[in-house]
Amino acid sequence: MPVILYRLLRPDEDPSEGLSAKDPFSDVSVEDHVTYGSGGSESRFISCCKSYSAIERFVAKTWTSPIRIVEIDIDEDDPDIIEIIDLTDPETLDEYFEEDNWKGRNYASWAEEVLIVGTISPDCITELEL
Repeated sequence: MPVILYRLLRPDEDPSEGLSAKDPFSDVSVEDHVTYGSGGSESRFISCCKSYSAIERFVAKTWTSPIRIVEIDIDEDDPDIIEIIDLTDPETLDEYFEEDNWKGRNYASWAEEVLIVGTISPDCITELEL
């Protein structure tokens, strides 16, 4: 089943080469990845937003430059995708976050965070005009 997601690219990411996590072998937890963001350790997760409105909120708060947004159209059955963790689902959020971690929970909800484990093929990525 197709899934449409959005991502603000880091300056070092080239969508024509596909996307991968900073450290595919990291043992950083979902909770720490979301709670501490890019200020935390490198992780095996590729952070995405589930809606265009969420990526717009994210872009409004970013210091990243230049601002480049991509739309990602992946299939859950893609062999390069190991796992899709949709933190907009309340049960999934409860599975990965401590009940008292309001910072991480609120951030995951605000950003409509979906995490990808694996690699995203360039064929699935469209850079959007701003």
